[in-house]
Amino acid sequence: MEEHVTVAPTISRTGWVGRWVDPALPVADLSSDRLEADEIERLLRDLAIILFASQIPRRLGGDASSGELAEDKRRCRRTSWALRQALLQWTKRIVLPEATDEIRQTGAALEWPTFGEQHLAILTERTRRAATWAALNGERKWGGMIVTRLENERRWIAHALR
Repeated sequence: MEEHVTVAPTISRTGWVGRWVDPALPVADLSSDRLEADEIERLLRDLAIILFASQIPRRLGGDASSGELAEDKRRCRRTSWALRQALLQWTKRIVLPEATDEIRQTGAALEWPTFGEQHLAILTERTRRAATWAALNGERKWGGMIVTRLENERRWIAHALR
């Protein structure tokens, strides 16, 4: 009787995609379509939050200086541009979700340092997830495209929040 041995695929950790690969990350239940849809959904939600925040005239409160208010508006404008650019990498059709209570509340309470840290951490996790899935499924070209898109977004957001 023959024994069948399952061998885990060898994952290259070199190159543009390989540096993000995490073999311990569970990605078996994902697909390229699911990964792309998740990114579009994330970007639309974040863009809606930033656009809502930009519409609140004195979002920082009555004791905020005119310089602080101007800086807040500048960050809103720059961040919404960065998120639109990132979104256009994934889809040409931008339909923002309805402004739910959660989006309104998050936009009204938006704190730039916290948003920046969380956004960059999410991008790191998403890049690892996509690169790992691509490497495990022999989709290095697709993985390279996704890593490039997420790296572009990382640079744009870092610049917007400076």
